[in-house]
Amino acid sequence: MKLYKIKNWLYLLIIPFLAIAACETTQETYQEFIKDGETLYIGAADTLIVKHGYNKLRLIVGLNSDPKINKGIITSLDGSVNKEFDIQRRGSGYEEVSVDLELEEKNYTFKIILTDNSGNTSIPREITTKVYGNKYESTLLTRSVSSVVVYKNRTKFTWGGAAQGTIETMLTYVDASGETQTVIVANNETETILPAIQLGSEYKVESTFYPEQGAFETFKAMSEFNFPSKFIIESSTIIPLILPGDATTCSSRGSYSELFNGITTDTGDYWHSCDIKSDLYPFVMSFDMGFEFNLTEFKLYERYGCCGERSPKIMQFWGTNDIVLGETTVDVNDVPLAVWEADATAKGWVKLGGFETNEASTFTTVFQPTAEKYRYIRLVFVESIEGQVSTPRGNFAEFKFWGL
Repeated sequence: MKLYKIKNWLYLLIIPFLAIAACETTQETYQEFIKDGETLYIGAADTLIVKHGYNKLRLIVGLNSDPKINKGIITSLDGSVNKEFDIQRRGSGYEEVSVDLELEEKNYTFKIILTDNSGNTSIPREITTKVYGNKYESTLLTRSVSSVVVYKNRTKFTWGGAAQGTIETMLTYVDASGETQTVIVANNETETILPAIQLGSEYKVESTFYPEQGAFETFKAMSEFNFPSKFIIESSTIIPLILPGDATTCSSRGSYSELFNGITTDTGDYWHSCDIKSDLYPFVMSFDMGFEFNLTEFKLYERYGCCGERSPKIMQFWGTNDIVLGETTVDVNDVPLAVWEADATAKGWVKLGGFETNEASTFTTVFQPTAEKYRYIRLVFVESIEGQVSTPRGNFAEFKFWGL
């Protein structure tokens, strides 16, 4: 009985000592965490928005309503950026502050911390983004030009599709008076018509891009070209004259109009001579070109899919400005060629050029510009590639003229 009572007293004495020891251990552990004072965090950035420029970023930091925030720090994980910026609160609600950074072109991960006057900081916010510069710009392509057709008083651009991300395209050129002009080409515009341009001059195509949506600076791709040094005569201005002795039109075989409709790959679209003397080699075609010009180039397209041997082997080109006085009185079919030439010269026609050894069914011939410009042009088809045959017909798909 005595032994039992002694044990109970021992338990009663030991329990308080164990409690005191436990309290001391807990207090020591707590003191370890609060020995430097309590940590106080201010509000972190609510939002982070990045906008892109050329070797630049604009970081927009959204601030919460914490009025103590007065400074921010932007650092990059690679250590290349350490930027402090001041914050002046204008109110007690949500606000935004913008910070511009000039940076090398590469990928970045940024950490943004906000602070107050007491040195308290926010929990860091991170954002990963990319800086664009010359490397990116060098990959951009200008809008493609499908074709440029220069006429006497206007120039027609036909555009390819705009590359993805294109904002707009600028076309810069020199007009006929020597003044530099720039026009804006929208992405949905497929043709651009310019007034008269300076032949042979340089023109520039620039397309602008945003690297990402919301960028505050544009990037450019640029290409430079030269206009042709000659213009093409619009088919709408060319009128067949069919002077006395000229080749005619056979309604069943295609008319003069077939020569100027722009179709070169249709087996049913061509001019064909009639089987009469004036239409068979040698024969003459005369045209009113609509205005005076220097003939610099002529192209003949053979009839598609047939009869290339009927293109001319020997051919001459003549010009005049007085069609009334210029009517020749002899038929090239009735006299030697030299007699016809003498008669044409006497009537004011000037020989502009020609050839005598052509073997190409579709061909281009060029001319040296003359001192005088001519409105009326005569084509003299002297002999075909197939030579002397019983019925020396001619048939062609298209004529094109260029000049100055």
